[in-house]
Amino acid sequence: MYKSMALLKDVQICCNLLQKPYARLGLVDMMRNRFVHQVSVSQIHNTNQTIRERRSKMFDDEKERQQNLIPRIEKIEVQYEGQPEPALLYLNKNMSTPYNVCQHLSEMLMDRSALALVNGQLWDMHRPIEEDCTLKLIHFHDSDPFHLNRAFWRSCSFMLSAIIDMAFKD
Repeated sequence: MYKSMALLKDVQICCNLLQKPYARLGLVDMMRNRFVHQVSVSQIHNTNQTIRERRSKMFDDEKERQQNLIPRIEKIEVQYEGQPEPALLYLNKNMSTPYNVCQHLSEMLMDRSALALVNGQLWDMHRPIEEDCTLKLIHFHDSDPFHLNRAFWRSCSFMLSAIIDMAFKD
């Protein structure tokens, strides 16, 4: 009997210790050892209009949060000069390349163009365009392919040096 009474007292002490943090918050009725559900007065008298307003505000907040996660893409104007005809294109800033201009215009330009002149500067076909510009495509059938030949031989020399480097490793 003594052991069971001591055990019962220990169990009651443990239960009281576990319930005290909840009792301070008013969530446990210490006399009956039950959890108590508390409802504020403002929650009891919600009208349909207040519920709709709260739901609408939650939706607007979530919509704004998700829109802020998506970066906005700036557009640029690219004035193409050349064959088949001059054209004005609206492209994505820092994403679109002269090759993308070729894709918009014709498959023949995609196949034969090797370099581009962007605002008078030589430009790689896969380098993104950074600002509004005029663009002219250069290919090997031009009357003066000087810059294209230079780029071609420079690329060939880099490939040859890489092959030689791999062949004569330490």
